[in-house]
Amino acid sequence: MPRKRQEALREATFEDIKAAARTLMGEKGTAGLSMRGIARQLDLTAPALYYYYGSLDDLITALIYEDYHALADVMEAARESSRAQSPADQLTFVLNAYRQWALDHPVDFMLISGNPIPGYDAPGELTTPAAARVLAVPTDVIADGLAAGEFKLPPEALDLPESIAYALQQVAAERGYNTPVGAVYLAVSGWTQINGLVSLELYNATQPVVGDTGAFFAHRMQALIDSMR
Repeated sequence: MPRKRQEALREATFEDIKAAARTLMGEKGTAGLSMRGIARQLDLTAPALYYYYGSLDDLITALIYEDYHALADVMEAARESSRAQSPADQLTFVLNAYRQWALDHPVDFMLISGNPIPGYDAPGELTTPAAARVLAVPTDVIADGLAAGEFKLPPEALDLPESIAYALQQVAAERGYNTPVGAVYLAVSGWTQINGLVSLELYNATQPVVGDTGAFFAHRMQALIDSMR
């Protein structure tokens, strides 16, 4: 078999394995993910999967890495498409893109933001830079808003506990955020709210209470942006 065809088949098998893993997580949750279960879906033997992924942890890491970058790509594209608009409008586009990606890829979103996998310890040297791309997008938008005077730091951001200020400085340094610590604080603080809203929506927890989850998200997002003005 020609080498190019072999490589194409091998790449296709990698994708098939990841797709089967996502299907299994959708059916049984992240705790139900196993190499044996994936093998059954693909009509393979479990040992055959280890030719492609050395362990279940390696496969999980590949999924997380891919998901973070996919989400970051969507958020970065949302920002680029709104560059001519104000920082507040850019942030609206970015946060809407975050929610829409989660709604379109609920299993992937829960993997990186909701459901930890028992016994799995993510290798930070691979997953942390990928996650950093996601947080970098709103952080940069907020930093631009602060520089332009459109956003302002709330009083609590000017009087952070020393331990939190130090941690945020470390995050900015380690992840290469060329932004003031205040922007990182606002991004992290906002992320806790936005991530919570989206996670609860995916679990169908807010629907019985608010009805229109899209309108509720938009309302809370606007309140978050207004709190920075």
